[in-house]
Amino acid sequence: MAEPQRKPGPGTAKQGAGPGIKLTTKQQQNLIAAGLITIAFGFAYVKFLFLPAMQQFKEKTTVLEQKNKELQDARNMVAKYPEFLKRASEISSRTEFINRRLPQDSNVSETIREITKRATESNINIINFEPGKETVKGEYKEMEIKVTFRATFVDLGDFLTKLGYIERLTTSSQLSIKGMTATELKSPTKTGRENLNIDMIIKIYSFI
Repeated sequence: MAEPQRKPGPGTAKQGAGPGIKLTTKQQQNLIAAGLITIAFGFAYVKFLFLPAMQQFKEKTTVLEQKNKELQDARNMVAKYPEFLKRASEISSRTEFINRRLPQDSNVSETIREITKRATESNINIINFEPGKETVKGEYKEMEIKVTFRATFVDLGDFLTKLGYIERLTTSSQLSIKGMTATELKSPTKTGRENLNIDMIIKIYSFI
């Protein structure tokens, strides 16, 4: 004979059933509204506070890096300042040297006097000075002077060497050397031990 089913007592819970939380419609609406407010506040914070702050931070970081670079460059310049002074002095000296060798002054009278002086120091008496053509060559020009004189090989070499020491750039070209004839060697116009007749072109240079 089957036993009758027992009714569950007050302390007995249904298996698989948990305590349920029931929200009213009003509470659910309030919860949704709170979530939306939180999301809106987060969006506003990111857009109006966090992103501008990050942009300012990046800009200030860039400025700081540039200032550090400028500071390092300045320190490097200060460290190299003695070297710069040395180079500037060398450049200035070279510029002065070039200006002396190739002056813009086209007056060559002082250089001609210098040529005559060097010839006298080399026991040479220049018989003839003949100004030649003046030629423009780019940024400088050259003036030719044809000279005729008598000398020995030793005196001629000394004279050509001394021409190279004249302050204005001065060179020799078209050198023609001929031995004096027996008649010329006995000529009363002969002033010393000269045995050569020499014609050459002396070129004097100037900046334009």
